[in-house]
Formats: sequence, C-alpha cells, structure tokens
Amino acid sequence: MYYFDSTYHLYEQYKKINIQKPVVGFQIGYTIDGLEILEQLDFLYEKVTIANNYFAEQNEELTKRIETWTLYCIENNIDYLPYRLEKRDELSKIYNHYESMKVLFEAKLYTEMFYYKAFRLRNIIRYSGGLGKNFECIGIRNIRNILLEHPEKSGFIYIYNFGLGIKDIGPILKTGNPENDEKFKDIGLFKNATEFKINLEKILTDFIN
Repeated sequence: MYYFDSTYHLYEQYKKINIQKPVVGFQIGYTIDGLEILEQLDFLYEKVTIANNYFAEQNEELTKRIETWTLYCIENNIDYLPYRLEKRDELSKIYNHYESMKVLFEAKLYTEMFYYKAFRLRNIIRYSGGLGKNFECIGIRNIRNILLEHPEKSGFIYIYNFGLGIKDIGPILKTGNPENDEKFKDIGLFKNATEFKINLEKILTDFIN
C-alpha cells in the first residue's frame, strides 16, 4: 500500500481480535467494508499525489524559466513582455494544455471521492464495537459536509475553484473567496488525510492494547 499501510494492518488486527472474541457491537460486515474502503482511500491518495506532483514540478520549472528571463531582461535592459512573447514556444513545451486539463480533471474527481469515502469510513468506525462515537476527523467531516455536500446550507458563495500543485498541502477545494474562507478554509487533502490517519490509528491502537 502507498500511504495507509500501517493503518490497514492495525485495522486487520482489530478484525482478528474480534473474530476470536467479539466485543459488544462488533459487526464483521462493517469491518470488511471498512478495510475495503481503506484500500480505496490508499489508491485515491496515491493518484492524487501523482497529479499534485505533476503540477508542482511543472510550476517549479515555469518559475525557474520566468526568473531566468526576468534577470536576463534586467541585466540587458530589455523590455520583458516582448521578450517573453518570443519565448512562448518554450512555455508550451513545459505546459501541455491538453495533458494538464486531463490531470486536473482526474485529480479533482479523486480528491472529492477521497473525502466521500473517508467520511463513510468515519461513520463505520463510529458504529464499530470497541471503537465508538468518539472517533472524529474534523477536516474530513467539514470538507464533506460544508464544501461538498451542503455548501448552500453553510451560507457559502458557491464558486468553482480547485487548487493543486503545492507538494506539502495537496489539493484544496473551493479556495479564493475571502467571505468563504472566514467561515471555513480547506487546509489541503494531505493535511486532512494525515489527521484522519493519525486519529484512526490511535483509536485502533487503543483497542488493540
């Protein structure tokens, strides 16, 4: 597995313990579904990471080229805009519009699916014997409820926006509106997934020990 390997093994231990001596409220069906969803989340996380890195590396290359051209123009007292127009063919080699749109489409789809699947697993854990309703992941819950499922009930001004390409943060949904950001701001899929992983592993470890 790509990201949730340790989480999956803990969840497997939870299943084995309860098959041998089930606690009150344990349901094998929930647990099997939960393990499958965790595999799906791992798949989605990997796909999103690849897409995010694609844009991050592209942005880094574009930034380097533009900085080089800007410095060249300053040192040689050249008008920047006409010079950049001369370099547009180089930019098109770095930024493939068709490929970028394809990657962007898939990244947004995988990102939204990640949150829906993670929220489903959140609910399974909350109704699993020995784990219980204390399990929570605020980032996953709020993204699903506020940004994806019920933005109109949250008083959000609905805008189409999707941020991608920052390596440590990952995809960000519906950014760029100050009024929305005052109510709730997405901190990025990677950070929300980390909170989810840490909280889930803690509650599974507490049960096992």
